[in-house]
Amino acid sequence: MARKVADLQLGVYAAPAYLERLGTPAHPSELEDSDHRTVGFLWARTGRPLPYALVRGTERLQVRGTQVLAVDDGNAYLAAGVAGLGVLWLPDYMARAPLASGALVRVLEDWQLESMPLYVAYPPNRHVGARLRVFIDWVVEVMGADQGRFPNSGL
Repeated sequence: MARKVADLQLGVYAAPAYLERLGTPAHPSELEDSDHRTVGFLWARTGRPLPYALVRGTERLQVRGTQVLAVDDGNAYLAAGVAGLGVLWLPDYMARAPLASGALVRVLEDWQLESMPLYVAYPPNRHVGARLRVFIDWVVEVMGADQGRFPNSGL
């Protein structure tokens, strides 16, 4: 069973040190056809990094980039980006603290990424226990409380 909690907004980010070395990409295609590098995130379902769709007006590109590293852990992914290893695609909530501290900056700001749905998944049962119900309700409340950070799906 799964309950949709939110649609996470994504952005493209890089460390200032990375941008000093390689410059700031002006177009997503520069991530494919230049010295720029990306950090890949390995998705559990496929075991491979997925390309990201970036949209600006009527222009739509699938970008994977030249990956310097691919990881399957969100903390490792963020740490690799902060360390300046490459460009990242992050949910905005994960980038909030590194942006505030100056460890990351947003790039390709005029491009939009599709939002990432966030679900709470739990074993299928005819009866959801009280503790699980309280947890699910809490996650829905937390994720929906700040509409600017986590636009609630309305569920």
